[in-house]
Amino acid sequence: MDTSQKISEYIQKEIANGREVPKDESLLAAGILDSLAVVKLVAYVEDEFDVEIPDSDFDPDNFESVATITELIKRIRA
Repeated sequence: MDTSQKISEYIQKEIANGREVPKDESLLAAGILDSLAVVKLVAYVEDEFDVEIPDSDFDPDNFESVATITELIKRIRA
């Protein structure tokens, strides 16, 4: 399973109450992510992908969609 699939599954099961989340859907505009959900998502990403998201990357643009979260992880790992 690739990074975006893992993120998508986590959001679907733990945040979106089973709702399928397309890779490019705006998580913020759709109301899927709120401040508490972002905290849960960050904790999951840091644990699952063994990365630390720096404070400078706590930008709504980085959490806009599964695709942008995947790119954030790739950028941090580089």
